[in-house]
Amino acid sequence: MDSGKNKMFIIILSLSLFGASLTQNAITFNYNNEIKEASSIDYFFMGSIAFFGGGLLEQIIWMANPLSLFALIHFIKNNDKKAVLSSFSACCLAISFSFWNEILGAESGAMADFH
Repeated sequence: MDSGKNKMFIIILSLSLFGASLTQNAITFNYNNEIKEASSIDYFFMGSIAFFGGGLLEQIIWMANPLSLFALIHFIKNNDKKAVLSSFSACCLAISFSFWNEILGAESGAMADFH
């Protein structure tokens, strides 16, 4: 494969995986002794306004989405250094979420156990 085909394959694979991830449940959490599941598509669309509900840390984690988009844009423009930096930052944010034990369960500030 030549370089152009490799680049197109990577872009299509990245967008396909992202699209497939939006069809899955994002998280399962325990709030008020009730197990709840949250869909990825809901979190994707509502994540950008999380800080209005008091979710500052959740908003920071959600920033992995636009950072991934910036990485793809820089990758398309052949700016490899910025693409790698944006991609690495997005991965670090996304992976850091797996170390959380609690998430914001309600806009009142009540926390929920994260599974």
